[in-house]
Amino acid sequence: MACAFEAASLSKQLGLTVVAEGIEDRATADFLVSMGCEEGQGYFFGRPMPAQAFVKQFLTVELEAVSAA
Repeated sequence: MACAFEAASLSKQLGLTVVAEGIEDRATADFLVSMGCEEGQGYFFGRPMPAQAFVKQFLTVELEAVSAA
């Protein structure tokens, strides 16, 4: 946990965007947002899919954003 915080903190100090990978549940997503991760990917947001299915799903549907609120 401390490692995630330090990595996010250092990245912010360097002006970099923090991207978390492998997010599998809301608890992990919420934790990473609280640590300063601005972007993420993983099964929690969507399973791997063909390109055409991605276009259909993500360009036609508004998604709920994960927020620290």
